[in-house]
Amino acid sequence: MLIDLHLHTSRYSSCGKATPQEMLAGATAAGLDAVVITEHHTIWPLSELQLLRASFPRIRIFRGMEVTCDRGRADILVLGVSDPDVAVMGMRPDEIINRVHRAGGVAILAHPFRMRSSIPAELLATPPDAYEVMSLNMPAYARHQAPLLARLWPEAHQVACSDAHQVAGLGAYAILLDRPVANESELAAAVREGAFRLVVDEQRLRQRHPHWRAQQERVEALMAAGLSYQQIRRETGLSRALVRYVMAGGDLVGDA
Repeated sequence: MLIDLHLHTSRYSSCGKATPQEMLAGATAAGLDAVVITEHHTIWPLSELQLLRASFPRIRIFRGMEVTCDRGRADILVLGVSDPDVAVMGMRPDEIINRVHRAGGVAILAHPFRMRSSIPAELLATPPDAYEVMSLNMPAYARHQAPLLARLWPEAHQVACSDAHQVAGLGAYAILLDRPVANESELAAAVREGAFRLVVDEQRLRQRHPHWRAQQERVEALMAAGLSYQQIRRETGLSRALVRYVMAGGDLVGDA
């Protein structure tokens, strides 16, 4: 079963650029067998999800959510939990993980190092069940931190997810489960066990990361205009880690 664990729609995520119907049609066309809709701080009501499932019987649709920790220090995907109050925006990352575990779910660290050059200290003692190493929303410097996290969390599993906010990019990154799953509990168990392998669609990645390429070109243009690091930060609003990486000659897209 080929599944994307991380995508958003315009129904419940303000950053979503496509409707649920558009995203599901795109996921089906991309050859995915299943998806998890992970809206920000919201789990789809089951009644609405059932209607969506009825409209797209060829693809399995599961629900999860993406939760931002206190002070925006990390984002965590929550799977296998039906109550959105289990993990609430602004909680410490270790609190979210512990609460998710008590509810029988799994916690996945989303796009680590994307916006910050470190991870929350609480995660040293309370690691996630898994962490993203490939995503449309992870620039090259963030993807290259995977070996560090593997040493830090030898029991946690690496996942690849699209984190798609629009149809373009669906199917670029996914995981292939060792066995089919019928519900969120079975999916959580498969992630917890690491019963999957990562899948990258090279053809789709030829069009990958347009966002990061645009950000790189913007920083490089401001550098060429003579702006300082602080001025570029103020002008773009980009993270310290991203601006420093580009100013040091790094490539945000790099190799997939």
